[in-house]
Amino acid sequence: MKVSALIRSSVVVAITTLLLQAPAFAASSVWKISKGNDELYLGGTIHMLPPSAFPLPAEFEQAYQKADVVVLEAKLPDPADQQATMAMIAKLSYSNGDTLTQKLSPKVRQSLTDYLKTFNLTPQQFNAFKPGFVAMQIAMLELQKAGMAGEGVDAYFVKKATTDAKTQQYLETVEFQLDLMAAMGAGTEDQFMLANLKRADETAELLRQSIAAWQVGDIQALERILLNDARADDPASFALLFTQRNQDWIPKIQQLFGNGQRELILVGAGHLPGKDGVLALLSTAGYQVEHFTAVQPK
Repeated sequence: MKVSALIRSSVVVAITTLLLQAPAFAASSVWKISKGNDELYLGGTIHMLPPSAFPLPAEFEQAYQKADVVVLEAKLPDPADQQATMAMIAKLSYSNGDTLTQKLSPKVRQSLTDYLKTFNLTPQQFNAFKPGFVAMQIAMLELQKAGMAGEGVDAYFVKKATTDAKTQQYLETVEFQLDLMAAMGAGTEDQFMLANLKRADETAELLRQSIAAWQVGDIQALERILLNDARADDPASFALLFTQRNQDWIPKIQQLFGNGQRELILVGAGHLPGKDGVLALLSTAGYQVEHFTAVQPK
């Protein structure tokens, strides 16, 4: 899910010793995680990419070829699955007679009205939905306007793995991610919507910056672009969206060692940087973490 693209933070957090000792950036956002002779690959992804971002860096393709299993954050929704679509709508909609506009002050309702009017939309079209869903739609509107709302790394490799009959596994359930989105902004609807409206016109530029940093594995830039605002502005959401999930993933990644298979794990690029990021947590747990560099054709 694209939740990490909706919030940022303004405090520079110290990088771990591991990351400080590593080069500022590598060939791409793919790392090799190993313990002894056992290894797997960890790739940071951008969930939405414009067509110009393809082909992907060679490290992604080579790591995929070496992997027996592709591990994703959660199973990607199938647009043709009407039952799943209805379940998603139910999770992200109010079910007790509440509406979004009831939970917003007149000032914020007007700000939302003015914003949606620029897309020939009205608040009534979103009134049944919870703030997290509306925030995601605001980001989508901006990316579509900028011509950047294309298939992401995750969807690309799901198609490849399906075609190649490679096993696909998941770190989380779809239901967990929907619950996470449904909880966003609950109880702080005014502040949440204002923050997303205020930053709406930055969405496309932030994605451009994120793609540029992601393509070369610039971990420090990814932290600055994707994470820094949230640590200061909304620490509770940051803990929910990043810190806790990163910590929950570590034992699941550890269980992938010693099984006779090699995995390619794909998680949003915002989960990799910082002292609470997946790379630092794996290093602290005793694994060797190093940039993966593709073999250049002769």
